[in-house]
This record gives sequence, C-alpha cells and structure tokens, in this order.
Amino acid sequence: MTTRHIYDYSQHRPTALKLSKYTIPVFFAATLFGKLSEIIIIYICVFLHELTHLYTCMLFKTKTSHMSLHPYGMELHLEELTAPKQQILISLSGPVVNLILFFIGKIILAYTFNYYVSFFTKSNFFLFLFNMIPCTPLDGGEILRSCISIKKGIIYSYTAICKLSSKMFFVLLISACILMFYCNNISLLILLPAVKQGIISKQNEQLLAAKKVAEGEIISYPRPNVIVSDPCTPAFTYFKKISFNYTLIIVRNQKPPVTQEMLISALKNNPSIKVDDIHADSPKITTQKQSPQKSIVDNDLYRLY
Repeated sequence: MTTRHIYDYSQHRPTALKLSKYTIPVFFAATLFGKLSEIIIIYICVFLHELTHLYTCMLFKTKTSHMSLHPYGMELHLEELTAPKQQILISLSGPVVNLILFFIGKIILAYTFNYYVSFFTKSNFFLFLFNMIPCTPLDGGEILRSCISIKKGIIYSYTAICKLSSKMFFVLLISACILMFYCNNISLLILLPAVKQGIISKQNEQLLAAKKVAEGEIISYPRPNVIVSDPCTPAFTYFKKISFNYTLIIVRNQKPPVTQEMLISALKNNPSIKVDDIHADSPKITTQKQSPQKSIVDNDLYRLY
C-alpha cells in the first residue's frame, strides 16, 4: 500500500527567474542571422525541461532559490541539500520530459512534415543526450554524483564529480575545437564556461555540505555501514563517507567502535584527530548556536575537504 502526501502548492514560494547579461546578445545575434525562431524553440524546450525539475522539487517539498537564464540554457538552483535518491529523480525528470517530447514530435512528423516541428523534435533529442553527459552542471553529472553519494558518502561524491568534470572539460575542449574548425559550429564551445563554473559551484556546495554534516543537519538512514579503521588514518577521511543512506560505524582494534555522532563531535574539537584517539566521552552534537570560537574551529575543519 502506498501513502501519498498531499502537497499544498499555495505554500510554495514562487521561483524567481534571473536573466544573465550575456543572454540578450544571443537573441540579438539570432535575429541578425535570421535564426530567432530556432532560438525561441530551443529555449522553449529548455524551459519545459527546467519546469519539470521545478515540479519534481515541489513534489518532494525541496526548496528552490531561482532559475537563471544563460546563453547555454537555463538552470534551477536548489536551496537545500537533497537526499541522493530524491536528487536522482529531480535530475532525471528534465531529460525524461525531453525524451517524451521527442517521441511526440516523431508521431506528429509521421503524419505531416513541418520544419519547426522537426526542429523541435531534434532539439528535444539533443537536449536529452546532452544533459545525460556525466559532467557538472548537467543532469548526468548530478545523477552520477548522487549515485556515488549513496555508496561512498556525501563529501566524497562532490570530490569525485569535480575530478571527473575537470577531465571532461578537456575532452569537451578538444571536441569543441574539432567541431569549430571542421564544421564551423561553436555550440559546444559555449558550454565550456558553464562546465568551468559548474566545477567551482560544486566545490562551494561541497563546503556547504561539509558544514551541514558537521552541524548534524544530515539525517542518516539507521542502517549501519560498518568500516574497519586503520589506526593511522585521520578521522576526517571517514567524515567524507557520511551519507543519507546509512549510519557510519567505525570498528577499531581492541577499542569500542566510533559512532557517527562521536566522529563529528571529535572533529569539531580537533580537525586533525585520528580515529584511535576518539573516546566515548567526546562531547555530543548540540543544536544550540555555536560560540564564535567554535565556529572558527569548524571553519578550519571545512577547509580540509
């Protein structure tokens, strides 16, 4: 039996749309070269893509900040850290709607041909493939990061996707140069600044995620994930493995195990502590406001990641 929770859409704050200053020249250039209709169709496809993301966020009661319109498309910004399984569904919803629109367009084209319908159909198929590239800030990158987060932990997932995206950046750079010189097409070149900015954004999100984990704001699933520790391994190495999907338990040789709460509390007092030096009498996490001195210690901890 499935229980459906009814969501009050009237309580959802309207999501603002922010326009990048570089978007207007794109429409000006499209008008100049007689491609305004095609650009409008592409942005309609992108808008429907992002609108589906927004609707899925509303279903999961995930807070959104705003939508931003860029020359390379649109982007929906979330206000909070989302559980990986929910994030996968949110990220996957956009490409899925593009794929549905592609099949609808193919059905229409089977009965009658229209240039704009054909362009709309091709644009949706391209957006589906394009967004499934495993690279930030694309949906494929966020889906991969969420999958890594399930198995390897929240903080580690950001490190992994930033490293992969950095490698993908050079692959896309080479591909963009080949496409530009041999096909006179600069479409892929426009994506490169977005990838670079996406990597910086993910690094900032990693710091925010580390802060939320350290403050005990992450509610982990009670299923234990038991890890056998190495005596010489710094405790912050295991901090990276904290996840929504399990509760971390570190087993030590001839010593009581370290719980997830003990690990976070010990690191907040001493960011360089080793697992074997953590004791059961470590102060517990408190939801009260931290003192300024504690915040400085916490900031030192966040810089380790």
